[in-house]
Amino acid sequence: MSVVNLLANHLEYMPYIHSYFVSRLALIESHIYYSCFSIRTTLDDTLDEIIENVFENCKALDRMQDDLPIILSLENYKQNMKILALEFPKLDFEMNCCTTILLHLRWYHQKITLNLFVISIIKDNLDQCASSRHDVIEILRTSKLNFKQNCIAVLNILQDFDYYPTIQNEFLYFSLTTVFSMFLYLSESMKNDENALETGYIIALLRDTHTRMLGSEENYHSIYNLKWQTSLFFYTFFLRTTMEKFNLSSKYAKFYEFDPKYYDDISKKLAKHARESKDDMVELLKTSFINKKKMTTFGSFVTEDQDQMKVSFNLFKEITMHDLNFLKVSSIPKLWGYSTASASKDFSDSNDSNSTSNKNTKNSNDEDDANDNDNKNDDDDDDDDGKRRRRRR
Repeated sequence: MSVVNLLANHLEYMPYIHSYFVSRLALIESHIYYSCFSIRTTLDDTLDEIIENVFENCKALDRMQDDLPIILSLENYKQNMKILALEFPKLDFEMNCCTTILLHLRWYHQKITLNLFVISIIKDNLDQCASSRHDVIEILRTSKLNFKQNCIAVLNILQDFDYYPTIQNEFLYFSLTTVFSMFLYLSESMKNDENALETGYIIALLRDTHTRMLGSEENYHSIYNLKWQTSLFFYTFFLRTTMEKFNLSSKYAKFYEFDPKYYDDISKKLAKHARESKDDMVELLKTSFINKKKMTTFGSFVTEDQDQMKVSFNLFKEITMHDLNFLKVSSIPKLWGYSTASASKDFSDSNDSNSTSNKNTKNSNDEDDANDNDNKNDDDDDDDDGKRRRRRR
């Protein structure tokens, strides 16, 4: 760490400092997956040993957090990165902000993973709690509390974060674990009205985070990332459903004034945009990976532009037009009474087309079988004639 502290005094070495802590976190992640989630470890270790493994991994994460230099701290990272960008213009401000936030999101992701793991392992082995040398009930209570606090910390980070398209895929993995885990937590906590005030606070956090991630209508319509669009759709669905349940069951509903119907139109637009993005990808598959002769054989219309396009190589030759047509008609599920498109009609047309194609293929195969039988009969006749000639001789 003395070398890292020395480098931290020279801002031009910022990428190396960041890479060191990313590598250190990756080693901790690897040890967590091995000590907590490998089959051999969970089979051979006792409940106490598994709990102690969790404690050791938590300590390793805490030590890493304590060792972070001020320039990578979560509290002042934007101010620090602005200073860095002014002194060293070659170090991109947006990129450094993203890498710093992603480092902290990965760290919280591991803390949340460990919290959820220890909660699950204790609940699955309640019969062994009496013989444990640990206060298992207290560990369970503390883990639930830490899980909630870590999730809230992540939601607060997400509200103060600029969503650049270049980091969407990596960002989704760490952030959505928190978001969907919180929805599962709320589904349990709303059974007890004593938690209603806290529940309303968390729903408000999820709402504000959703608004931040969604951005303006022009913004989320310009993002042609199908994973991002689909994730936002389900985020919207769970948020709307949770608000509805809270409004029906909580005495604090009037205080928060959540409006679930506000998300109906957003869901429709997200579903429509996700479908358009998917259709574009399917067409790209057709033009880039599927041989044009094969497209024509399966009844797919080849446009003039597609016909003129030169394809240097063909991939996925096992994919048929039926597969691609199915991809095109499959869609985000119908949830609140609206139709995502005329998917059922398209699917019916696709099935009719494929049915006709299959019938033609079957008829062709039947004709081939008939020809094979005729050829076999002719060969048998020739064999009989040869046998008769040999007998006469």
